[in-house]
Amino acid sequence: MGKSVFARLGLALLLVVVALSGLACQSAAPAYPTKDIDVVVPWPAGGQIDTIARAASEPAQKTLGKSANVRNLVGGGGTIGIAEVANAKPDGHTVAVFSIGPVVLAPQMQQVPYDPLKSFQPVIMYGSAPLVLAVRVDSPYKTLKDIAEAAKTKKLSYGVSGEATINNLDMTLFQKEAGIQLNPVPGYASSVDNCTAVLGGHTDMGIVEATGAVGFVQDKQLRMVAQWLDERSELLPDVPTAKEQGFNVAGIGWNGLAVPATTPKETVATLHDAYKKAIETQTFKDSAKKLWFSVSYRSGDDWDKVIKNDYEKLGKIMKDSGIIK
Repeated sequence: MGKSVFARLGLALLLVVVALSGLACQSAAPAYPTKDIDVVVPWPAGGQIDTIARAASEPAQKTLGKSANVRNLVGGGGTIGIAEVANAKPDGHTVAVFSIGPVVLAPQMQQVPYDPLKSFQPVIMYGSAPLVLAVRVDSPYKTLKDIAEAAKTKKLSYGVSGEATINNLDMTLFQKEAGIQLNPVPGYASSVDNCTAVLGGHTDMGIVEATGAVGFVQDKQLRMVAQWLDERSELLPDVPTAKEQGFNVAGIGWNGLAVPATTPKETVATLHDAYKKAIETQTFKDSAKKLWFSVSYRSGDDWDKVIKNDYEKLGKIMKDSGIIK
């Protein structure tokens, strides 16, 4: 009987030692982040998505205690960079900068090596830039109706980054509303490139993020004909919407961060908190205002619902308009 009691005590002590060892191992695990963070922007340097990601990452890295290095991985209408993050180690050290093209549009128009609704965990949405239609300042086209009327007798062109982009979708819908056909010229990797093409006379107009057009407009080289929103952005109070001009077209857009789907919740929370603090700084807000970028916060969970809703909504619009079968 005595031996049995001692055996039980011995076993209990052994279990306690094992449990304490496990706790010691857990407590010894290094806190995230343990190294610099790779922030993958699937668009070129200098564009709206890149510039804002850098503006948010600068203050965020001070909170994180590690560098948040923006890396531009361009190609496939943004899908190459997004795919790399989908296949990255889910430890929070590789982060994707999301935009609507490679996340909502491209997967419904072409094959992509990821599931936009299952491969990622949204971390934080921090805003968007209004889409605008820009022409040269000496262009005869002052309104969308001017463009629609001119397109009945001549072939007008517009620049876009690619087919599977919100820019091209909005222009396609505008053409259907106006009963015209314009000539899309794809391949402009950034809004700045697109604006440069308009300025050089290579295209008649470009549909771009306002952030990319800001310098050209301020230098009185380009003029904004319309903005693609339900209501005028407070950043662009003098630019009429497409709807105001009689065309029922309004764009959807957002930017933010996402990580691989199985990234630990604690890691996601740390990353979220650092970037939320960053976008609340006056420095970031001032940078955003100068770039005509509208700061708008959503938590990862709330933004995930928006992404899924936009995926369904835009998918239906593209099917109904014949853009996809």
